[in-house]
Amino acid sequence: MRPPDRTTRFRPRARLGALIGAGLAALALVWSAGPGWPAAADPPKITWSVQPSDAQGPNGRSWVELTLDPGQSAVEHMAVRNLSPVDVSFRLEAADGYLNDQGRFDMNPFGQPSTGAGTWIDLAAEVLVPSGGAVVVPFTVTAPLDASPGDHAAGVAASLTRIDPSQPDAVALEGRVGFRVMLRVTGSARPRLTVTAQAHYRPAWNPFSPGAVEVDYDIANQGNVRLGADVGVELSNPFQDPALSRPGPAIAETLPGDHRTGQVELSPAWPWFRLRATVVVSPRPVAGQPAIGLLEPVLAEIVVWAVPWSQLVALGLAGSLIWAWVRQRRRRRLQLAQLLAQARADGRREAAEDGAATVD
Repeated sequence: MRPPDRTTRFRPRARLGALIGAGLAALALVWSAGPGWPAAADPPKITWSVQPSDAQGPNGRSWVELTLDPGQSAVEHMAVRNLSPVDVSFRLEAADGYLNDQGRFDMNPFGQPSTGAGTWIDLAAEVLVPSGGAVVVPFTVTAPLDASPGDHAAGVAASLTRIDPSQPDAVALEGRVGFRVMLRVTGSARPRLTVTAQAHYRPAWNPFSPGAVEVDYDIANQGNVRLGADVGVELSNPFQDPALSRPGPAIAETLPGDHRTGQVELSPAWPWFRLRATVVVSPRPVAGQPAIGLLEPVLAEIVVWAVPWSQLVALGLAGSLIWAWVRQRRRRRLQLAQLLAQARADGRREAAEDGAATVD
């Protein structure tokens, strides 16, 4: 069901400064290719903000969070403020939402079809906002009857496309400003994180220095609710107690289906042939969300082969030097023994010759 085809204008002078400040803080323009306005010699600078609101205006929320039963609908509002010197008609859109690699919320780009919660939002196609004014636009969120329990992410935005005359070939640029709409469908919550990891040993070529173990891990949210997590990595060997441990970057939020990757370096790590690295992921509810039962840590254990090549080379060189020294000593002893034997033989021969001469 589409929301009522109406808009509400508001200009509360007492709150104007605060709203403009909040709008400027929320302002973020992301440009991408698309159709646009005709090029102008000196187009006016267009800036705008979008905030969650009620029917009267912005109500201090950063985004919208709703809990719906399958088949249930709710009406929400977005306030579009035009901070430009001209009246502007903004295109309104709803789309599936996701968290990017940096953990920041984003929406499917314009033109990419939504298949999830973005299709649950019914929103007017456009809104005309006068210069310096703001318009509250209602939108309706409806959870389908077959909606799966758990968290679903979407976003709503006001966008504008125009030609950039400074670019060759009149490139069209799109700016979009919006906020997220988080939807939780009632039913059984199934929190579940999994972790996979791999590791390798990085030796130090100085045989008297330890190396390091680099551990790469991938954490996946395979449940149906969003979760945060704390990460720790441990390294142990047969001669190490307690194990060497390092924390990984904390994860503020993962949506169902999300992945987060990370790397932790563990040092000092001596090459005791066979090391063991363990990644420990401790799930926790996202800040501000209700508890969802007992969350057990999940582990990934990896055997790391750490062959002490530099130590073996140094040991081989030391062994070679010792063997050469021992061999040289033996050779000298043998030469000395041969010289002594020769000297004795010469002495006996000379003594025999002297005795023979005396008899004659």
